[in-house]
Amino acid sequence: MNENGIPFPAGDGRSRRGLSSLFRGGDQLLQIAPQDEVTPDPAFENLTFVFTGALKKMTRANAQQAVTNLGGINGKTVTKDTNYLITGSTDYNAALKGSKSSKWLKAEKLQLAGQDLNIISEDVFYDMLGDSIAQAPTQSQLKFKITQPACKKILEIPSGNLDAEEVSVLAVDDRTKPSIVLKTQDGEILAEFSSRMKAYETIAALNGRTIELTATKHDEFGSAPYFNAKAKIIR
Repeated sequence: MNENGIPFPAGDGRSRRGLSSLFRGGDQLLQIAPQDEVTPDPAFENLTFVFTGALKKMTRANAQQAVTNLGGINGKTVTKDTNYLITGSTDYNAALKGSKSSKWLKAEKLQLAGQDLNIISEDVFYDMLGDSIAQAPTQSQLKFKITQPACKKILEIPSGNLDAEEVSVLAVDDRTKPSIVLKTQDGEILAEFSSRMKAYETIAALNGRTIELTATKHDEFGSAPYFNAKAKIIR
């Protein structure tokens, strides 16, 4: 704001001390209550973890819960207090196209400045969880809503397992954008999710997996139907 000549609001002060209440502390942390008791683990206790991208084996919420259960701290953004940045896939984000997120780039900048910050893959994170991953919440039951336009293709939920698969769709501006489809074992496309749909990031986490999908259809008066769905990973 100083560099661009933008004045600070009256009463908020210009000092770093005055700004600390706005930009640091509790606002930078995710307040996740531990499940049952905290089981402190030296690899996690009092260390701050930040996640970026979509994880393949766990939802981000469940991974953050696992950190809390082991005595760790979940951060919203990368700061000098961050100890670990866990990098998932950014392929789901059409704007990033698999490149590094802003959190990732900031973490690299802090590393170059000499900050003691570790950038690790989700597989290394699972190794850190070790035996405790058995007690940690898993991505076995992902809940999401299937709405228009994906539910246009769904007449009823077939019995059996479905495959989640990424396909490429040619956009109007001639750029290839990914789309995730749920296919029956016979190859019939049950639903398709584009990056503009709310459930896309959840479905992208299932890419390459075989799932057991259960869904309840809801018919809304005067509007399109939707499905409340649960996906259980088979393999």
